[in-house]
Amino acid sequence: IEIDDRHDIDHWENLQSTNWQTLRWKPPPPHKGELSNSDDAHIGWRVEFRSMEVQITDFENAAFISFVVLMARVILDQNLDLRIPMSKLEESMNIAGRRSAYVNEKFWFRQNLDFMGADEAKCEPMTCHEILKGNSSFQGLAPLCKEYMSRSCCDHATRETLDRYMDFILERAAGNLPTDAKWMRDFVMSHSTYAHDGRVTQ
Repeated sequence: IEIDDRHDIDHWENLQSTNWQTLRWKPPPPHKGELSNSDDAHIGWRVEFRSMEVQITDFENAAFISFVVLMARVILDQNLDLRIPMSKLEESMNIAGRRSAYVNEKFWFRQNLDFMGADEAKCEPMTCHEILKGNSSFQGLAPLCKEYMSRSCCDHATRETLDRYMDFILERAAGNLPTDAKWMRDFVMSHSTYAHDGRVTQ
C-alpha cells in the first residue's frame, strides 16, 4: 500500500505502537500542524498517557485520572523532564509484569527533573511509593502536585477531593491497599469453592 507521509501519519503510528507502551506521541493532522502557532486552528504535538487500566470502582478511576491530569499540568507548569533511556524503560516494563511488582520491585526513574538542569538523566531504581512520595534523593511526584495545587489557588472542595485521591494512590503504592489484581486473586484463592485447579466457577 502506498501512503503519502506528507498527508498521512499511518507509518508513524505503526512505528510508535510497537515501541512505546505507556504513552503516545500524537502528531498533529498535517493540514493543521503546518499552520502558524498563533493560528487558532493550529494543533501541535501532544503526549497521550496510556499506562492505566480501568479500575473496579468509580472512585479509583477518578483518582487515577485526576492524578494524571494534575501531573500533566505540573509537567507543563514546571517544564519537567521525565525522560529516561529506552533501555531502562524496557527493563522497568519487564519488571512491571511480575506479581505484586508495585510493592516488591523497583523501577528506573529520573532524579533530576529540571529540564535545563542536566544534559544527562540521572536515574535510580525506586519503588512506586518512592516515585510518588519521594526519598532522600528525589522530591516525589505527589509533593510536586501538592505544591502546584497550593500555588494554583484551587478552591477548598476541589483541593480536599484531590488530596483524598492522592492519599489513596499513595496508600496503594505503599502496599496498604491492594490493587484490583491482588484483590481479585486473593478473593479467588480464598474462596471456599475454589479447588486450586485453575478453574473459576460461576
